[in-house]
Amino acid sequence: NRVTIMSKFLPFILLLFIELYANEQQDETSLSYLYGTGFDKVLNSDTVTTGGMSTLTLDYSKQTTYIHHRLFTDMTSAQFGSVADDNTTDALVGDKVFFEYSPTLDISKLFNLSLDLYFFKELHLAGQIERSNNYYARLAGLGFLLDMPFIDYLETNIYWRDDNFNLSSWQFSIFWKTEFTLGIPFIFEGFFDVYGTDAGTNVISQPRLLTELSPLHPSLKNLQVGAELYYYKASDPLLPNVEGKAVELTPQLMIKWIW
Repeated sequence: NRVTIMSKFLPFILLLFIELYANEQQDETSLSYLYGTGFDKVLNSDTVTTGGMSTLTLDYSKQTTYIHHRLFTDMTSAQFGSVADDNTTDALVGDKVFFEYSPTLDISKLFNLSLDLYFFKELHLAGQIERSNNYYARLAGLGFLLDMPFIDYLETNIYWRDDNFNLSSWQFSIFWKTEFTLGIPFIFEGFFDVYGTDAGTNVISQPRLLTELSPLHPSLKNLQVGAELYYYKASDPLLPNVEGKAVELTPQLMIKWIW
């Protein structure tokens, strides 16, 4: 009915009205290419039978007065397959696309709240939409921007989580970014997610260490190179390996262009 339809779109309508009054805008777009081997440890439809996978990531971030928008798309190219009971694989060559939109609304700024409590800097309403070939997830919760020494940006979010493979559950996420210099400039950034599933708890993290190429030539100031460590642990008693847990710990080479 109309009430149900409107209730689904109400959060987006609220965001639109708030954006109409937003006058501070700052955005950043980046395009990254990653390649790594060792993506054959998780024995399900995401198994890369050859182990090697290329990923092209388009990332867009926009900060307005009250809302931080982040959208990114991962386009992966590999030989995917599924694992049968005898551990043989059925190859499926092709690409997979993952999309995520993660808006956060700064409640403390919107209502002019003074949040001076230990290391808490801002209070957010946080949401997230994830979509892939045969997967979707919706998340909603609270987030905190933290003021910590030696870290330029640190955000933690606590979500209610709903996806098409599990009953409603929870998720805890951390996002960070900091810059430092050891002779040359470095950027250390990434995220850490832990969430509940019907079978247990899954963990995914992608910390990355990058360096700017501007010391080589000023024209390369928007180009970064480095490495990312992809970590994924799935607790699923149906997976045919040790203790019912599948673990990927895969380093990837990375190049990133920012504009």
